[in-house]
Amino acid sequence: MVVAGACLLSPTARLAAQDPFEIVVYPAATASRGEWELETHLNYTARGTTAFSGSVAPTQRQTHLTFELTHGITTDWEASAYVLTAYRPGVGSEYAGWRLRSRVHAPARWKLPLDLGFSAELEAPRPAYGGASPGLRFALRGRVLSLWVAHRSFPRPPSIASVA
Repeated sequence: MVVAGACLLSPTARLAAQDPFEIVVYPAATASRGEWELETHLNYTARGTTAFSGSVAPTQRQTHLTFELTHGITTDWEASAYVLTAYRPGVGSEYAGWRLRSRVHAPARWKLPLDLGFSAELEAPRPAYGGASPGLRFALRGRVLSLWVAHRSFPRPPSIASVA
């Protein structure tokens, strides 16, 4: 807590988001059975990169709007689908990719000494938005700590234009 406070108060500290389409810390708990949730995530990058880095577009002045639809499947399991959109100056608004997520929560009857959950995501952002290849991410989620356990990327199949 002290380190986090010092970083926030330091005039030279630079904070970088882990995900340009979503800045959220999920709780271990999940949506209730039958519950539907619609969330939006709106992010703007005032200062960022100004030139392409490989296939990734410059991030400066980009705006990202993500729609996340979540459904509680059981009392301890939910699934979500995301649609990623972006606005780039000079290009306009465009589809930026998709993501699917499944989260489970340790049932209360287990009487664990901590609130524990597990999350798995399958994602396929477009190359201009950092999606050189689709990926799969796993995370452990607790009341205080969220830990990415693994991230695996898969080769993107060649496009029809590159085969011809």
